[in-house]
Amino acid sequence: MKILAIYLFAINVAAFVTMAVDKHRAQTRQWRVREATLFLEAFAGGSLGVLMGMYLCRHKTQHKRFSITMPIQVLVQAIIVLIIVLAQKPYARKKRLKRIKERESCGNARYVTRRITQKPSAPPAGTTGPATMNATPPPSQ
Repeated sequence: MKILAIYLFAINVAAFVTMAVDKHRAQTRQWRVREATLFLEAFAGGSLGVLMGMYLCRHKTQHKRFSITMPIQVLVQAIIVLIIVLAQKPYARKKRLKRIKERESCGNARYVTRRITQKPSAPPAGTTGPATMNATPPPSQ
């Protein structure tokens, strides 16, 4: 998960910098960055960086190819990342339970795992729950 976050951060920074460089080259009448390069960076996960570069640098905002496809691509990539994050959740739980078992190498490792995975049991007879454990006893007559 950390690798995905680092990758997305790096590709978006690179895409933003590429848009800024292309804007600078357009202003100084130099050789430009190909549009195919910008689309490739966006397709590789940097669509948010390209979109930010479009509006912060005011570059390629009039081009229909960019102004239509980049917001759609940001939305699609956000959904893909969300699916990946949600798919990792069961694996992360198994990994956490395994770490707990390893830490609790003494005899109560099963108890710790059972306590995390099972629902809490009913309070003991004669009590109404956690509130009665900390309450002061009624005055005796």
